[in-house]
Amino acid sequence: MIRPALFALPLAALLAACSEPESEPASRWPARNYSGSYAVRAKAASNECPAAIFAAGDTVEFRVLQEHDNRATVVIQPVISLSGVFQGDRLQARAAVVNTALAAANAAPGKDSTALGVDSLRYTLDLRFEGEVFEGTYRVDQPALGGGFAACSQTFDVEGRLWVQPQAGGAASGSTRRQPERRAARRGA
Repeated sequence: MIRPALFALPLAALLAACSEPESEPASRWPARNYSGSYAVRAKAASNECPAAIFAAGDTVEFRVLQEHDNRATVVIQPVISLSGVFQGDRLQARAAVVNTALAAANAAPGKDSTALGVDSLRYTLDLRFEGEVFEGTYRVDQPALGGGFAACSQTFDVEGRLWVQPQAGGAASGSTRRQPERRAARRGA
């Protein structure tokens, strides 16, 4: 006679030994590859600067390039390229653009002004993706520009929607939504 308790214990141990251990926590990996171009709209803005780079309601394009190891690059035309990493479906990215004129003006013997960030524009993104959309914040910190312009920052609550998704070879292809420029061209505008 087989005793169920004696049989169940070794079977449970065998099944546990044969199952694949998780190499990474599931929450670390995104639900999908979020590479593509997104139409991004500023929902709200707080601005300490004399002039905003864009206002609530304005739309820009973010190009997201996600690598197989979840590192990511976000390109905001024409010159901003932020680097970051996905943790689950959250992307945090940063960039700093050094203003060489300010760097030269702030340079002093033995002083590393670049390390202090006094001569660089700093960009920060914190985005949470869900399907073809995301929401988050975009922040720009600006150094003192001289001539009465003090250091300031601008923070935008943004939302984005997938606009163009890259093909397997890496080139962008049109999504099911037509791009505004293509739509206008078809109408003859």
